[in-house]
Amino acid sequence: DINRQLNLATTEQSVSTLTREICELYKNELQDNRKTLVNPSLKRVIEYIDQNYMNRLTLENVAKHVFLNKTYISQMFMKHLGISFVSYLESVRIYKAQEMLHKILLF
Repeated sequence: DINRQLNLATTEQSVSTLTREICELYKNELQDNRKTLVNPSLKRVIEYIDQNYMNRLTLENVAKHVFLNKTYISQMFMKHLGISFVSYLESVRIYKAQEMLHKILLF
């Protein structure tokens, strides 16, 4: 369990190792989801999220940027990825934050 391991991590090295493992888990999960994509519209949405995750993104403004209906985008996420738009966006942000934290801990 990651929460238990994080609570037991007492040294900088153990925290760094655990952070690296968490980053790898998120990275692998995101990559697995992307590999199975066959819907070009969903690919376009995901590319936009990946390039703009650090900005204020809503389903509405992403839909405007990729010229798709927000309901359609929401349905595509559930159908093809099994998660909501918001859950995907949060996963990307968590992964990117963990990557940054890992880089900081290495220096």
